[in-house]
Amino acid sequence: MINKEHEHLSVTRQCELLDLSRSTFYYKHLPESANNQLILNWLDKQYLETIVMVEGNYKY
Repeated sequence: MINKEHEHLSVTRQCELLDLSRSTFYYKHLPESANNQLILNWLDKQYLETIVMVEGNYKY
């Protein structure tokens, strides 16, 4: 999508043309820590096991 080695267009210009901030282009995703992953997994499990009220009906 964006070519850092482009002959005629700088990274800044390419980002402008794509309506993308340069910080988004340079952002490097960091993996979740083991502790965060445990918490996320626990929350997912709790959510799926909890009765949720939806439009007056119970959904399991």
